[in-house]
Order: sequence, then C-alpha cells, then structure tokens
Amino acid sequence: MDVVRKRMSGYFFAESFTGFLKARWGFRCIIGSALACACVTPLPAQAGAYLFHFGNVFSGSGPVASAPWMDTLFEDTGSGAVRLTIANVGLTGSENVKAAYFNLDPALDPTALSFTWVSSSGSFDLPTIVQGVNAFKSDGDGYFDLELAFNNDGQSDSSRFTAGEQVGYDISGILGLKASDFVFLSEKSGGQGMYYASAHVQRIMADPTSGWIGAIPEPSPNLLGALGMSLWLCFRLSQRRGKSTSGLKTRPAPFEQ
Repeated sequence: MDVVRKRMSGYFFAESFTGFLKARWGFRCIIGSALACACVTPLPAQAGAYLFHFGNVFSGSGPVASAPWMDTLFEDTGSGAVRLTIANVGLTGSENVKAAYFNLDPALDPTALSFTWVSSSGSFDLPTIVQGVNAFKSDGDGYFDLELAFNNDGQSDSSRFTAGEQVGYDISGILGLKASDFVFLSEKSGGQGMYYASAHVQRIMADPTSGWIGAIPEPSPNLLGALGMSLWLCFRLSQRRGKSTSGLKTRPAPFEQ
C-alpha cells in the first residue's frame, strides 16, 4: 500500500487521473461507479433512516465533553409513521437541552403532524411540541418548522432533559410521510449558516453559560465505500491499460470492453 501511495503522489497522480477522466472508457467507468453506489445504497423510501450528530457550535459555548453531544434518529416504521428518537449522548454534569429544532419538506404542512409518545429514559418532563412553517428561530442560525421545548423552569434536575436521557415519538398525520421528509435545511437567517437540526444547551460549565449546536445527517457508509472502491479500481485499471498499450503504434481498435 505504501508503494501504491508513493506512485500516486504529486503530479503523477494529477496527470494520470486527468487523462483517465478524459478517456471514453474512463467516463463509462465513472457512470458505472455511480450505478454501483445506487445499487448498494438503500433507498430512503424503502428503508429510510437518518442519523443527525449534533457537533457544531454556532453560537455561545459548546458542552464540555467531546462531540457529538446529542443524536437524533429519524426512521421509517413501515406503518406510515416516522420514529423520532432524541438522545443526549455527550452531555455531562448539569448540562441540559432547553429546546430542539427540526425541519420538514417545504412541500408539506408541519401543522398537520401528530406526535405520539413512544418511550423515554430518564425522569424529565416531556417536551411541549409546537409546529409552524419557519416559525422558530434558532439564535444565529435560521428558521425551523418544529420545536420541542423541554422544561427549564429552574426546579430540580429531575424535570430537565439532561445527560444520558432520551425520548422517542412516532410522527404521523401526513399521508406517505417518510424519514427523508425531515432532512431539509433551515430557512437562512442570521449569518451562521443553515442546519438540518439544532438545539439549545444550557448550564454549561461551573459558571453556567449556554450554547446553540447544529447537526448534519451522517453520510451513508455504503455510498462512501462503494464510490471510493469503484473509483480506485477504475484508476488502477487505467494504469494497467496504459502499460499494456505503451510502445504500440498500431491503428487503435474500437472500444470493446
């Protein structure tokens, strides 16, 4: 592997790969790679599952421990509903989530959604769920369609959504609703970029501060693996093809393979 990496370094790699892309068969290989990725990656409509890692601080202070601090999973249940699970996987000490924000496909009406509690781990109060088109501002980020507001009234920790706790809901109310309907960016506003989801974390560190964290979906390992392997094999084949035809001055034959 070290030898291969050395041979692919510098200008050799740049020139060889550029030539590979210009070749007719190289172009077909790229198309084949895309088709291979499509074949090995589950279609969201068939078996959708989208995991959001909350690991970007866009306002205030970040939680003490390493990211991700919160994970959210949207998954198709197969019964016309979408299961939402929120877990405080990386919060520590007294840190708690005050609110979480999510988006919906702009072609759908968020006020038509129904939330049914499924399970929870911890003694916190269940959140108040409010819906509206671009109705909720997430500090320096943009506007979201769904807000889950957790208890933060200054009472005991047992009422707050804190470290290690989680909650799950089934979401329904829209015909054909699927997990991918919640994978949309916030409406831009505030100059801090756009996120697929965000959350407000409070009581960070000894001198309590708060922070706003954003999330992006985790890319499919099947897609990344298939694309990387396909491109690598195509590039290696292009090198072998070049070696096998070097020095020959015969009339080029039509493409056959």
